[in-house]
Amino acid sequence: MKSLIQRLTLVGAATVLAMCAAMPARAVSGTFSMSGTVTAAGQGLAGVSISVVGTKASATTATDGTYTVSGLTSGAYAVQPALKGYTFTPCAQLVNISTANLTAVNFAAATAAVSTAAFSISGKITGGTGVTVSGITVDLLAAPPAPPASASSGGSQSAPPSGPSSGSAPPPPPALATTTTGSDGSYTFLNVKPGQYGVAPQQKGLVFTPPSLPAPVTNANVTGVNFTAAVPPAATYSILGAVLGPAGLNVSGVLIALLGPPPVGGSAPPPSSGPTSTPPSAGPPPPPPAIATTTTASDGSYSFKNVPPGQYGVAAQKAGLGFNPPNLPAPVINKNVTGVNFQAVPTFSISGSISGTGFKLGGIVVALVGKPSTSGGPPPILMTTTTSVTGTFTIPNVVPGAYGIMPQAKGLTFTPANLPAPVTNANVTGLKFTAAVATAAQ
Repeated sequence: MKSLIQRLTLVGAATVLAMCAAMPARAVSGTFSMSGTVTAAGQGLAGVSISVVGTKASATTATDGTYTVSGLTSGAYAVQPALKGYTFTPCAQLVNISTANLTAVNFAAATAAVSTAAFSISGKITGGTGVTVSGITVDLLAAPPAPPASASSGGSQSAPPSGPSSGSAPPPPPALATTTTGSDGSYTFLNVKPGQYGVAPQQKGLVFTPPSLPAPVTNANVTGVNFTAAVPPAATYSILGAVLGPAGLNVSGVLIALLGPPPVGGSAPPPSSGPTSTPPSAGPPPPPPAIATTTTASDGSYSFKNVPPGQYGVAAQKAGLGFNPPNLPAPVINKNVTGVNFQAVPTFSISGSISGTGFKLGGIVVALVGKPSTSGGPPPILMTTTTSVTGTFTIPNVVPGAYGIMPQAKGLTFTPANLPAPVTNANVTGLKFTAAVATAAQ
């Protein structure tokens, strides 16, 4: 034990007293206390933490600067005082407790010198074609920026240009100072005292990578706090919906078209409940061209992604199926468009023939008409076809409903002028017309 104490005295004096390094405790036997006083400018200093290095024993000085550490066994210890804003002489003491309490382990405190050193934070903003890097505002933040928070249907199809995904970020710390970039995109903050800082550029119409950076200042200038500026792509959104149908109806693989301007008219008017002699009106205008297409998944769902704001429509199509409505408007403004849904129903055909002599039976127009308008106008033409060389005709893909069939050809009259053709759950066949050459009176 004696050699151990001698070694602690020699080595500890060089290590603990000169370098204020911790020394491990060496317990022997007995229980004693250690006491002393910490003074500053001749007066007791309260609140100083007294630590016995390598043990849990500690104390805090009272208002008169005195302290007592109890429960120490015999052995050699390193004792260190600590209080923010003060330095101590000595910065630590090596003591030895043998067979009695130890007193007068004293320290003198002095106010720590406040560093007046100031440094700089500098960096550069670079950008690609079309990006002006001069005059960009750069903020010196009061704390390092917090990391951003981390930020998925059936068939899907991307429409015109895509935009980046971005996670949400907490608000930045307050700005302590602001500067602007020079003609080459460089910037500098001068007279920055040691501390924890962040840097964030900002400019309307630009995005920065990264959006902010930490810039801790210790005892040297901070350089290379660099950013890349870019013009952000336009925001894009999604259009989502589904094709619905009765149980057992296959709604997968339906072709969904994203149309340019909104489709005209929406769903077709209700069909006529019977024949009419009023000449039918012209058919509906064709839909606008598709700018993107996709197909429904097994559950009938679909989506178009990366759609920029604009006026759009959506139309559904599949052989053997009809859709109500056949198309829908889907304007995109500043959020995703959902619930663009279609009701699918099985379709059937309407067929018949036209007979007559003295003229060609082929090429006669046969119209599927709907219900006349409430204003007394002619019924709308929903679909048309033409007869074969033998006078037969077929109109396919007709959804259940009440319709009329009306043949028309210049110079011919038809008996009857039209026929009802209600469609329920089967093809309609056997509709017959007789054509004759119109007389001068007709």
